[in-house]
Amino acid sequence: MNVGFLVLLLAVLLSVMIAILFYRIYSSIANKTEEEAILARERLLNRKFSNYSMQRKFDEMKLFISNYGVPYILGHNITPRGYIAFKLIFASIVALIAYLLLGTGVANIAISLLVGFVAYLIFDTLIKSNNDKDNDDMFEDIKAIYQTMIIQSTAGVFISDSLMECYRQVRNKRLKNALKDLTNTIITKHDVEGALTVFSVKFKNQYIDSLVTTIEQSLRSGQSVKLLEDISKQLSDVEHAMHVKQQSAMDTKVTIIQVLILMMVVVMLLYGVFISIKGSIGVF
Repeated sequence: MNVGFLVLLLAVLLSVMIAILFYRIYSSIANKTEEEAILARERLLNRKFSNYSMQRKFDEMKLFISNYGVPYILGHNITPRGYIAFKLIFASIVALIAYLLLGTGVANIAISLLVGFVAYLIFDTLIKSNNDKDNDDMFEDIKAIYQTMIIQSTAGVFISDSLMECYRQVRNKRLKNALKDLTNTIITKHDVEGALTVFSVKFKNQYIDSLVTTIEQSLRSGQSVKLLEDISKQLSDVEHAMHVKQQSAMDTKVTIIQVLILMMVVVMLLYGVFISIKGSIGVF
């Protein structure tokens, strides 16, 4: 077996073992991801901690992990160290696949390691892209939540019962799971504001933030119907903008398909002309 491959395989296995070790140690002693994110957000807003670069980096990562749904994707409570561990595993696997595709040689090993390093760097981008997709998928559910809350608030239904009805209606699994935790916490701990804070930190979504703010304001002022109606109108405007965006994307796809078809026709015509010229030359 090639020595270079053994070295790369050993490096991958070592990275995986270190990653698993980090994850097991720190996941066992850590608080819940959302609780850590809430504390991190408070520290980031506190100017006293602005100069502590290492602490700030960890707090930013805690908030990123919770906001962008990393615990939901991985199915575990996860710390920054655990997240780095998963990134290392991902990068190691990508590097190994690159090496297997490229083959042996010092240059290929260097390229494989470079590919793994790039994979490590773009892992955050993949997480953000997945969150953007979730936000698009959740939009209709969020709009339905506002409409349900308006109806329930008008009827004088208690907030926990309204949220339970919202839980039954939503389809997006990530949002449904968060609503389930929210209603369970409200019912068991009777802490609506605390439960809402945990709920909001699970997402990077302005409409969920608006929903949480609306509910918190309604608890203080009792004017929930008016606030919900105002934001529901904003959602309608954004929905129109999204439809325009989707139509634009569809038009772009149609244009690309038309260009490809035109290119195929041109290539076929050129090929026919080439064959005709070649046949004419052969006759002479």
